[in-house]
Amino acid sequence: MELAEALAQLQAWCDQSRGEPIEIAPGVALAFQSRSVFSEASVRQIEMQLGFALPFAYFEFMATVGESTLFGWSPSGGGPFFYHPEQVIDVTQTWNEAEPGMGRFCFVGEHRSMGDMMGFCLDHPAPNFDIFCHEYPPDDYVTVSDELNSWRDFGSYIVGMVASFGKDTL
Repeated sequence: MELAEALAQLQAWCDQSRGEPIEIAPGVALAFQSRSVFSEASVRQIEMQLGFALPFAYFEFMATVGESTLFGWSPSGGGPFFYHPEQVIDVTQTWNEAEPGMGRFCFVGEHRSMGDMMGFCLDHPAPNFDIFCHEYPPDDYVTVSDELNSWRDFGSYIVGMVASFGKDTL
């Protein structure tokens, strides 16, 4: 499966679900909701504010699915929750101010199943997307992710979620 196909499938599920559970595979009923999509210019604001180049796949995701709840059991819970660009900036800056050393992260959402932040490590070579476990101190995220070999390419992460019908979201 290619990224374009995965994004088209997510968009179709969002259009069909509108926040209510739908059956996406035999015995698999989940909720999807796209609240708004964003232009390249809107997403570039994240890069300008945070000084970080986002991957092409993230731009494509935001233009097709955008601010969303995916693979959840309700419009607000259970799975990946992606922020709108202003929220990405606000949440990232809030973390940066609250936690020393957090300036190296760009948080694009949260995984509401576990309460973990999702995002990019700004100074880590690609792949640099991960779901940062709430059980680890923020200063240890990079070390733990390196040890667990959990870094992902954002586009591959999206494709994996869709291909596994949401089983591969963490």
